[in-house]
Amino acid sequence: MLLPAQADTVAGDAMKSYLQSHVELLVVMLIALFVAAQPKLYDYVAGRPEPDVRLITAANSHDADGVREALRDGAYLEYRDDSGETPLIAAARTGDAAIVSQLLSLGSDINADDGRGRTAMSFAEMFQQDDVVRLLVQHGARPVMPPAPKDDCAAEDNPAPPLLARS
Repeated sequence: MLLPAQADTVAGDAMKSYLQSHVELLVVMLIALFVAAQPKLYDYVAGRPEPDVRLITAANSHDADGVREALRDGAYLEYRDDSGETPLIAAARTGDAAIVSQLLSLGSDINADDGRGRTAMSFAEMFQQDDVVRLLVQHGARPVMPPAPKDDCAAEDNPAPPLLARS
């Protein structure tokens, strides 16, 4: 037979064990909810690049599924890599009209530049990505300005001054 003091100890131990197991379960559940709500934390824990980096990598690699996944995980649509490229610029440069269309439909800035004045349109024209150029024009991209004509001093109509003329 248990004495009252022993009964209190047994009941206390049972209660302590019960609470401890439920607290552990609650902590595991809270961690799972937090990680699910924080894709960047999950990426860090899993050793994957952040969604922004995955987005630009997918846009560069013709990986439409990767673009969707990165955006679902919270990637910034206007993220810029070290060279200043946005995902739209990367997709336009590589000629991936499907990804360009996908990014435009989500609201990507069609006239964003890379910090040196080069836009998705200028890259598409530079790399002769005709389908992408047409798509960008349809969506209202600003045209690329042609280079200014150079002043050609060697032309016969505009001879060099006598002091600068070469012999």
